[in-house]
Amino acid sequence: MELKGKHQEMLKKVDSIFYNDLEKTSRHLVFLTHDQYLTDADSINELDLFIEKLQKSNRFVFRKISEYPKINEVLN
Repeated sequence: MELKGKHQEMLKKVDSIFYNDLEKTSRHLVFLTHDQYLTDADSINELDLFIEKLQKSNRFVFRKISEYPKINEVLN
Protein backbone atom coordinates (compact mmCIF):
# COMPACT_ATOMS: atom_id res chain seq x y z
CA MET A 1 0.00 0.00 0.00
CA GLU A 2 1.22 3.52 -0.78
CA LEU A 3 0.13 6.89 0.56
CA LYS A 4 -2.00 8.97 -1.76
CA GLY A 5 -0.28 12.34 -1.66
CA LYS A 6 2.65 14.02 -0.02
CA HIS A 7 2.79 15.32 3.53
CA GLN A 8 2.26 18.92 2.37
CA GLU A 9 -1.03 17.95 0.70
CA MET A 10 -2.17 16.08 3.79
CA LEU A 11 -1.36 19.10 6.00
CA LYS A 12 -3.45 21.32 3.72
CA LYS A 13 -6.36 18.89 4.03
CA VAL A 14 -6.15 19.02 7.83
CA ASP A 15 -6.17 22.82 7.74
CA SER A 16 -9.15 22.77 5.40
CA ILE A 17 -11.10 20.42 7.67
CA PHE A 18 -10.67 22.75 10.63
CA TYR A 19 -11.12 25.96 8.65
CA ASN A 20 -14.39 24.71 7.17
CA ASP A 21 -15.65 23.12 10.42
CA LEU A 22 -15.89 19.65 8.89
CA GLU A 23 -14.97 17.71 12.03
CA LYS A 24 -17.51 15.22 13.37
CA THR A 25 -16.77 16.47 16.90
CA SER A 26 -15.87 20.15 17.02
CA ARG A 27 -12.13 20.83 17.20
CA HIS A 28 -11.29 17.09 17.25
CA LEU A 29 -9.94 14.90 14.49
CA VAL A 30 -8.86 11.26 14.39
CA PHE A 31 -6.11 10.05 12.06
CA LEU A 32 -6.28 6.43 11.10
CA THR A 33 -3.17 5.84 9.01
CA HIS A 34 -2.99 2.07 8.46
CA ASP A 35 0.77 2.58 8.65
CA GLN A 36 1.47 -1.12 9.14
CA TYR A 37 0.41 -1.67 5.52
CA LEU A 38 2.75 0.88 3.92
CA THR A 39 5.12 -0.95 1.63
CA ASP A 40 7.50 1.66 0.25
CA ALA A 41 10.07 3.89 1.91
CA ASP A 42 8.67 7.08 0.34
CA SER A 43 5.22 6.50 1.86
CA ILE A 44 6.70 5.74 5.27
CA ASN A 45 8.84 8.87 5.07
CA GLU A 46 5.89 11.05 4.00
CA LEU A 47 3.76 9.76 6.88
CA ASP A 48 6.60 10.41 9.32
CA LEU A 49 6.99 13.97 7.95
CA PHE A 50 3.22 14.55 8.20
CA ILE A 51 3.11 13.51 11.86
CA GLU A 52 6.30 15.41 12.68
CA LYS A 53 5.00 18.63 11.08
CA LEU A 54 1.69 18.34 12.96
CA GLN A 55 3.49 17.83 16.26
CA LYS A 56 5.97 20.66 15.70
CA SER A 57 3.28 23.14 14.70
CA ASN A 58 2.10 23.34 18.33
CA ARG A 59 -1.44 23.73 17.00
CA PHE A 60 -2.46 20.19 17.84
CA VAL A 61 -2.55 17.97 20.90
CA PHE A 62 -2.11 14.26 20.36
CA ARG A 63 -4.12 11.98 22.62
CA LYS A 64 -5.12 8.36 22.83
CA ILE A 65 -8.42 7.46 21.20
CA SER A 66 -9.74 6.56 24.65
CA GLU A 67 -9.61 10.29 25.50
CA TYR A 68 -11.69 11.36 22.49
CA PRO A 69 -14.87 13.19 23.60
CA LYS A 70 -17.84 10.88 24.00
CA ILE A 71 -15.89 7.92 22.58
CA ASN A 72 -17.91 5.44 24.63
CA GLU A 73 -21.13 6.70 23.06
CA VAL A 74 -19.64 6.18 19.60
CA LEU A 75 -18.32 2.69 20.34
CA ASN A 76 -21.42 1.36 22.12
